[in-house]
Amino acid sequence: MTGPKLTYLDIECSPALDWTYGLFNQNLGIHQIVEHPRVIGFALKEDDAKTKWYSEYHHGRTRMLEEFWHTLDRADYVIGWNSQGFDTKWMHGELIIDLPDWGPPSPYQNLDLMREWKGLTRTISNKLDYVSDRLLDERKIQENALTLWIRMWTSSPRSWSTFARGSRA
Repeated sequence: MTGPKLTYLDIECSPALDWTYGLFNQNLGIHQIVEHPRVIGFALKEDDAKTKWYSEYHHGRTRMLEEFWHTLDRADYVIGWNSQGFDTKWMHGELIIDLPDWGPPSPYQNLDLMREWKGLTRTISNKLDYVSDRLLDERKIQENALTLWIRMWTSSPRSWSTFARGSRA
């Protein structure tokens, strides 16, 4: 008999591209959105397998979303940092919009490590970079996310490689 299927997930999103009249105290309307934010890639690790990376750049948007649907469908437990409040909710929205005929994946339990951390501790920050530095003496790749996204948006293959490497770290 095998145990439950454990799946570790992390998604990466693009920023919204909006028209604005200023930099201070802006309240943007939906008509100012030029490009909606979206999931552009995700990393997953299932049980003892190697970490995999899927992105719209490397695999195409449809295949990336189909792989995500299959990943959730196979999972008994989805584990991540802020996964319940962000990752899985965001992806479910993407799946409903872009793969409406697929229906929902099989049910799974979401183990959100940030929620567990916050429920047990009180620290100055709950960011993964801070907690992993304190617990493991390991930091995330130090890269400004918006600057990296702008380079990726202008189709810099090297930037996409940096992005993928950071998501698999």
